[in-house]
Amino acid sequence: GLVEPNWHFLRKIPVDFELAPKIVIAEIEKLQPDLTICCGMAEKRSHLSLESNGSEIDEILHTKLALEPLLNGTSLTDISHNAGHFVCNHLYYSILNYCNHHNRDHYCLFIHVPIIHPFNRDLIVKDFSIVIQNLKSTFSNSTCSLSPLSLYDKSAPNLTLSNVVVSPDSHLGSS
Repeated sequence: GLVEPNWHFLRKIPVDFELAPKIVIAEIEKLQPDLTICCGMAEKRSHLSLESNGSEIDEILHTKLALEPLLNGTSLTDISHNAGHFVCNHLYYSILNYCNHHNRDHYCLFIHVPIIHPFNRDLIVKDFSIVIQNLKSTFSNSTCSLSPLSLYDKSAPNLTLSNVVVSPDSHLGSS
């Protein structure tokens, strides 16, 4: 299945520059995950966007994940090099910065999701599932394991920032 029993979900993260990173990083510290997948709404986009980086002022931090292979088989997903200028970008940058400064062998991906309507729901869910399966394949082909997820909070799909997913039970980067 797509969702594994050892995946952990945080839902309804506040759309707040200070609180969002504080809550998520506290959970990362507690669970010590190897992968964090953040999802946020991008109202003006019509497709899923895998964000390559988070930025703050003049500093850009990139995900350690190879994004191109995650697109294999998708039809409504692309790679974005601009996570915006709001809480989504700030959260992504904050997580990447935290991991860089705490010497964590941690992978992070931010996926922007368009507003979900009846006409695009099936394609968005299909592509999101493919991206996750591609992530699983990426790590199953290495000596690492992956156990990360949720597309959006069905009870509140119009939140700007609805989910952050952390996975504590895998062993990425360990020998």
